[in-house]
Amino acid sequence: MRLALLVEYNGSKYHGFQYQKNVASVQGAIEEAVLNLTGEPTRIKGAGRTDAGAHAMGQVVAFDTNVAYNPREFTRAMNSYLPQDVVIKETAKTNAFFDPRRDAVKRWYKFKILNNPIRSPLFGDYTYNFKGDLDIESMRIAGNMLEGTRDFAPFSGALSKESMSTIRHMFEVTVNKNSDLIEFDFVANAFLPQQVRRMAGTLVDVGSGKLMLEEFYKLANSNTLGAYNKVLDAKALYLMNIEYAVPIFEIQNDFGVWEKALIEANTI
Repeated sequence: MRLALLVEYNGSKYHGFQYQKNVASVQGAIEEAVLNLTGEPTRIKGAGRTDAGAHAMGQVVAFDTNVAYNPREFTRAMNSYLPQDVVIKETAKTNAFFDPRRDAVKRWYKFKILNNPIRSPLFGDYTYNFKGDLDIESMRIAGNMLEGTRDFAPFSGALSKESMSTIRHMFEVTVNKNSDLIEFDFVANAFLPQQVRRMAGTLVDVGSGKLMLEEFYKLANSNTLGAYNKVLDAKALYLMNIEYAVPIFEIQNDFGVWEKALIEANTI
């Protein structure tokens, strides 16, 4: 049977989600746990390849197994084999053709900025610290310019194939501020390499006055691959959720407690 797993992880100690030889990866940690639990070597498929140091609250992976576990039992058993910075939130049985990447219709990423002149020992490893003033309204206007179907080549890193399309549909870009915490939310059908971190960089440049809105518009519509080459740190990047035409998991990702703790800590 094919199982889908809803995964949360702290990516600080990993060289990204995708398996790589001789370095720690989230995929490698999950595959090792599956092997230890079932005795079956397997190669899992993920919905997205998060960058080195990036985190996830709603990554989705799938794999085939011959072991007939109850999904809840499988979740508990897997978590006993996984390291503390990776956890399975839910397990679901799917049809044999389910592909977590190809079947996804929406992906939601969040980028967190600590807008404070003083660094944070508690949250510095999980946010991008910007010490100057940021114009929230200008960043919102720039974000709105990115919505819709367009060529996102200016915000892309190197492509795995030259023939790869850089056209994507951005459903929504939002900019929210609560005390010292600023969050960029990007929801699209798919993303290009480093796209979120580069878009976040341009919004920060707009907010700080380094990039005028007219210049941002010209850059965003240049269709030139990698036209904007400032890539913000992946430690502030979170894969929040993957959406499918037919829902797979029963639970909804509950971010409220973590978000509330971060906001309150930054107001102390």
